[in-house]
Amino acid sequence: MDIETGIPNLTAWKACVKDAIKKKGLLIQTNAVTKDGIPQQMEVSVKYVTVGDDAYIVVFTRNITQRKEQEAKIAEQVKENKMLLEKKALGFFMSDIHGNVSEVNSVIWDMLDIPAGKRHEKDFSVIQKLFKGSGVQKIIKESLDAFEEVTKIVQFSPLAGKPFPLSIRIVPIKYLGYVTGGQGFVEAVRGERS
Repeated sequence: MDIETGIPNLTAWKACVKDAIKKKGLLIQTNAVTKDGIPQQMEVSVKYVTVGDDAYIVVFTRNITQRKEQEAKIAEQVKENKMLLEKKALGFFMSDIHGNVSEVNSVIWDMLDIPAGKRHEKDFSVIQKLFKGSGVQKIIKESLDAFEEVTKIVQFSPLAGKPFPLSIRIVPIKYLGYVTGGQGFVEAVRGERS
């Protein structure tokens, strides 16, 4: 197998080895071509190992084409879900395997009464803090740990104003039999919010 763009020549390989020694290892994602001319996405793990007085560079490669294709499908699905749910005024968020928010749609900011000055496109610490304080993060973690969809109503405490009930539905995202995160759907319980 030829690794094309990741390590284009001997000079680049020597620099890679020096970097691996300095950092005690590297993880490189690159494109490769099999003997049959089939392109593949590869993950190359370069480790610097010493045994006694001897030093070794150990290299492991793994075909990640299937994983990258799945990640692209999930990203497209998330984008579609966000747009659909914004039309229905449903809050939507994604979480990592630990229950930390990693993506939200625009509806959730309004629904949770988060002022414009506290909204950040990639910093969800305000939402995370509110979720933790209202028990939402615990529900996310329970769902992901149990590998099951969970729907519950929580008493949500916004930054300002009175607490109000929210319906939370968590759906675990599975990849190759493992939970990799979750999708959350949030809706204010009708007639309960003043």
